[in-house]
Amino acid sequence: MKIGTDGVLLGAWAGRTESVNRILDIGTGTGLIALMLAQRFENALITALEIDPAAAEEAMENVSLSPWHDRVRVVNADFKQWKTSEQYDLIVSNPPFFTTGLRASDQQRANARHTDTLTCSDILSRTSDLITSSGHLCLITPADISDTILFESALGRLNLVRKCDVKTIEGKIPIRTLWDFSPIDSQPEVSSITIRTKTGYSDEYRNLTAGFYLHF
Repeated sequence: MKIGTDGVLLGAWAGRTESVNRILDIGTGTGLIALMLAQRFENALITALEIDPAAAEEAMENVSLSPWHDRVRVVNADFKQWKTSEQYDLIVSNPPFFTTGLRASDQQRANARHTDTLTCSDILSRTSDLITSSGHLCLITPADISDTILFESALGRLNLVRKCDVKTIEGKIPIRTLWDFSPIDSQPEVSSITIRTKTGYSDEYRNLTAGFYLHF
C-alpha cells in the first residue's frame, strides 16, 4: 500500500503533548503512522499490529532502517484475536472503510481497504480494555459515517475529546474526519482543516505536517 494523505494526517494530528509512554497502532500497514508517532513522542514505546504477513514484513524492514527501531515493535496479528495485558496511553488506527463496491483483485489490498477483516466497531468496542484511564483513541474515517462512529464510541464508553473535519479542497464538503476519544469526559473541541487551496497546500496543512514532508 502506498503512503496516503489519511495516514499522514492521523500521524501528525493524533495525541497531545502530555506524557505518552505506550502507543498501539492498529493496522500499521507499512508502518507509516507508527514511525511518525515515534518521531513525535521520543520516549514512547510503540506496538504496531498488522494482519497481513507481507505488509508486516515490510513494516519491520522500514522500522529496522529508521532511527526509532529500538522503540517500535511490529506484530503480525489479527487485532480481533490478539491478546495482551498491556494498556496504552494512545491508540491509533487508519482502519479499512469500504463496505461496498468492487473489491481489489489483490487480496492484500482488498483487506487493507475493505471492512471485511476490521471495522471501526471492532476497534471502538475493544478499546476500553486496552486504553489507560486517561488515554486517547484517535481514528480517521469517512466523514459520512460520523453518526455511526459517535454511536459506537458511546457503546464503548468513550467520550469525544476532539473532532476535525478534513476538506481536500477549499470550498468542498469534508470527506474525512479525525477523531479523538477518551474515557475522560470533556467538552469536545471541534475544528476543520483544508488540505489544498487554489494556489497549493494550505498553511494549516503545511503547519500540521511540515515535520514529515521534505519539500515543506
